[in-house]
Amino acid sequence: MNSTSITSIICDNIRNIRLSKGYKQVEMAKMLGIKQSSYNKIENNNIALTIETIEKIAMIFEMSIVDIIEFQKKRNPEKIFYLEKIERLFKELKSSNKELNSEHKSKIILQILQEYNTLLRDIEFK
Repeated sequence: MNSTSITSIICDNIRNIRLSKGYKQVEMAKMLGIKQSSYNKIENNNIALTIETIEKIAMIFEMSIVDIIEFQKKRNPEKIFYLEKIERLFKELKSSNKELNSEHKSKIILQILQEYNTLLRDIEFK
């Protein structure tokens, strides 16, 4: 495997890990002390990725660099991210069912459907 392939895998995995942890790009950029546009370039493999940057990202994720490299093999984090989000919304709906008015219940149900549609769309294009 050449270095371009490895770099591409690392960048994809960084994006997937970020999504699985629920971070936004702007939050990652702030924690790294860089602009959001620069962070976006990391995830899209449009900037030279240094070992120092990978180490900082690993620290934020509370993972080793090896874990980041091998993440793709372990699971589909985007699917898990959306499923966890949907599960939280269902729990919110169930736990406060008696306390919620019908308008609020409708909003939660709409959120669940939107997340499910996003999940299906993302899986379809992979």
